[in-house]
Amino acid sequence: MNQQFREILYPYLELFERRFADEGIAPSVRPIQAAFLFSEYAITAIEGEDKSDYDHPWFAFVYGEVEDWYRNRYGDAFLNASSDKLDGLVLIFNHPYRIEIPATTLGDREPPDKVWMKFPGALEPSEDPFAWVVGPPKFDSMSSAERQTTENDLRIAVNCSRRLYLNLMSADIANDESCAFSKGLLGHLSKAIDDICRLSLSSRCAAVWEFHMAMEKLIKMVIQDCGDDPPRIHPIADLVGIAERLGVSRVSDDILKRIPSSDTAIAYRYNQTPPPSLEYVRAHYHNTLEFIVHYSSQLKRQYRFEDAKFLIRAPPWLDGRARPALRESDPPIQSPGHTRFVACVLIAFA
Repeated sequence: MNQQFREILYPYLELFERRFADEGIAPSVRPIQAAFLFSEYAITAIEGEDKSDYDHPWFAFVYGEVEDWYRNRYGDAFLNASSDKLDGLVLIFNHPYRIEIPATTLGDREPPDKVWMKFPGALEPSEDPFAWVVGPPKFDSMSSAERQTTENDLRIAVNCSRRLYLNLMSADIANDESCAFSKGLLGHLSKAIDDICRLSLSSRCAAVWEFHMAMEKLIKMVIQDCGDDPPRIHPIADLVGIAERLGVSRVSDDILKRIPSSDTAIAYRYNQTPPPSLEYVRAHYHNTLEFIVHYSSQLKRQYRFEDAKFLIRAPPWLDGRARPALRESDPPIQSPGHTRFVACVLIAFA
């Protein structure tokens, strides 16, 4: 009977997948979202079970079939692409490398099916940030001084990236424009890191502009958070002054002095000035991180999650997935778009 169920399920998954791709949903969470959507909209009743309770074997079956469809189509690498990674940058031997920083960590397990999840605000003592460097060089060829410098840079990237993530995650974002600023900020940081790692001089110039836009969007988000409409201008110092007049704590003058003017950032954007050195973009990256961590920490929020720990129970549908017998209560019908649907699906368990 599983084949009959798949003939019903698969057209739904095709529709869901087009929506997920358009909305930029992370691959790793698509199967569970698709399983929830199918259960909500396609299944109208379950014989002997409560349809609203997903903590039962019927949902384990649905999830298993959905995950199998995704694995058969895209492979394991697609589904294992984690959305729980923060982008970072480090220079090693004066060569730029991307860092993939875990946003959360897993701690001690509590049998049979629970584990502690932590939202760290900094590098944990047990963590090795060298393991997060993508395509790394041979670390054993580094001198002790080079290794110490790299370790310090990794720590800056990890600590600031995690604090920014927690600050944005816990902020009370009041409107769609602030939400767009928040998403755009992280996109600009990732784009800057991509540009620098391309080793193209024009892309390196573009990275300076992307860092500028990350700072600009965050400070405008802070101004909105204070109930004011930010002006459509680029100079960071002017925006900082507006935020300060609204009662927001000012970032240090040392950080402000190191931010290039908006005219300079625009000149880099259009390649109208000589490209910066890698050491310059490294310092500018660190300065940008300090700036956005400072201002993101001042967004309004009810709760702070730094170093918060939660005891999480593993979902029952991930292990030992059932394969119960199925039966179709109604014949398939044709939708206007000629996609096969069913009016009702009943799942019967022995």
